[in-house]
Amino acid sequence: MKILFLIGNDPPVGAVSEWSEIKNYKDKGYLSPGKDYFRIFKALEHNSEFEKEILLARKNAGLPEKGISWDDYYYNYYLESLRVYSEQDKSKYKDFFIKVEKEVNRIKKNITLDTFITDQLDNLIIGGFVFPHDIPISYGAYPEEETISGKDYNGVFIHISHEITLNELKTYIDNNWRNIFRLIKYLPPKSKYYISKRDLRIVELKDKENMEWDEIIKTIIKEFVIDDFDGKLNKISVKRAYGRAKKRLNSIANDPHKDK
Repeated sequence: MKILFLIGNDPPVGAVSEWSEIKNYKDKGYLSPGKDYFRIFKALEHNSEFEKEILLARKNAGLPEKGISWDDYYYNYYLESLRVYSEQDKSKYKDFFIKVEKEVNRIKKNITLDTFITDQLDNLIIGGFVFPHDIPISYGAYPEEETISGKDYNGVFIHISHEITLNELKTYIDNNWRNIFRLIKYLPPKSKYYISKRDLRIVELKDKENMEWDEIIKTIIKEFVIDDFDGKLNKISVKRAYGRAKKRLNSIANDPHKDK
C-alpha cells in the first residue's frame, strides 16, 4: 500500500510519497508534513494488518482495490461544493461518503490507532492520501539492526516537537499507551553487557582502523543500510554509541582485583 502526502491546502498543489519530494516543497514554503508525520504514515505502508483493513474498507465502499487517484478525487469529490450537481449525483456522492464513514467507524473499532491516523482514515480509504498536519507529540521505536522478524526494537521514544503542557503529555501517553506498550514488549531483555552489532562495529572502526567520526558515520550507514533521512546518525550519537560500547566492553573484562 502506497501513501501519498498532499502538499499545500485549499487546494493541495500536489501529492508525493518520498521525503525528498516533500522537502523540495517545504523549501519553497508550501504547507507540507513534518518528519514525524511523514514517519508515522510511511510506517503504515508496511503494516499488513492496517493494509488488510483498508482493502476491506474499499471493497465494502465499492471502491477500486487501489482506491481513487488524487486527481480523480480532487475533480469529482473534493471540489463538489464548487460544482452544480443534479439531484441524482448529489445522492450518489452522499451515499459514497456515508459508506466511507461507516468503514472508518468499523476500522476504529477493530484496531487501535493513533488519533492522527484516525483523523485521516477517510482519506486513506478513498485513495491512500493524507492532508498535511503538524504533530506536536509522537511516539515510535528504533528498529534493531540485527532483527530477522522485523519486529525487534532497541528503543522506544516519545518525540515532542512543540511546546506542550504536562497535562497534554500525560493525556497523550494515556491515550496511546496501548500501542506504546506493544512496542515496549518487543524490546530486548535488559542486559548489563548487551552491545549491538552496530555499536561494536563503531568501536572497531575507531580503535582498530583509526577512522574519523565522519568516516565512521558513512561506513555504518553503508554497511547497515540505514536510511538516515533525518540525520539521527551524527557525530554526537556515534560518539555516545562508542562511549557506551567501550564502557560495557571494559566492564566485561574488568579485573576484579584492580580496585583492591
